[in-house]
Amino acid sequence: MQPVQLGCLRVLPDDQPLSPGTSISAKVQPSTTTKTTRFPTVHPHQRGANFRQPALERRQEQPLDKVGINELLRDILPMTTLYGIPNCDTIRKARRWLDERGVDYRFHDFRKDGLERDQLQAWVDELGWETLLNKRGLMWRRLPEEKKADLDEKRAVALLLEEPAMIKRPVLDLGDRRVVGFSPEDYAALFA
Repeated sequence: MQPVQLGCLRVLPDDQPLSPGTSISAKVQPSTTTKTTRFPTVHPHQRGANFRQPALERRQEQPLDKVGINELLRDILPMTTLYGIPNCDTIRKARRWLDERGVDYRFHDFRKDGLERDQLQAWVDELGWETLLNKRGLMWRRLPEEKKADLDEKRAVALLLEEPAMIKRPVLDLGDRRVVGFSPEDYAALFA
């Protein structure tokens, strides 16, 4: 069987069954004709309750050509991720909306799973720290006035990393862009 070209990916055949711990990069290589994109690794201890087990893990006993190529691509391409905290009413509404429409997503709990500085900084660069900082929440109201005074981007990022519950919720990561907040109309337009 020859390698299969799928957009920016080239799937290489392998007659051997996949063994535990086999990395996807050993089976799928970026095309030499297009831009290479790196995808973050999700470690088992970082997986939320809604983490979808990848096709390669579910079907380790089958050769790569037996694993459905659509399922394989779905597992290695960026997935929609909903960031927030589970006891937030807005998060509950957004999760219910996504579940009712069968949208495949992963939930990332800020408190339990944490948040990387680089990821938060990328959000700030894309959306602005003023958009991400929830000034209507209880955490903001409890914050001492000296921490609220003269807030700039650098101090806001440090504050949001220290108290991720201050991030306006939800943050919906679609892979190519992020959306903050929830409204059924906006989500319907995003997933149309």
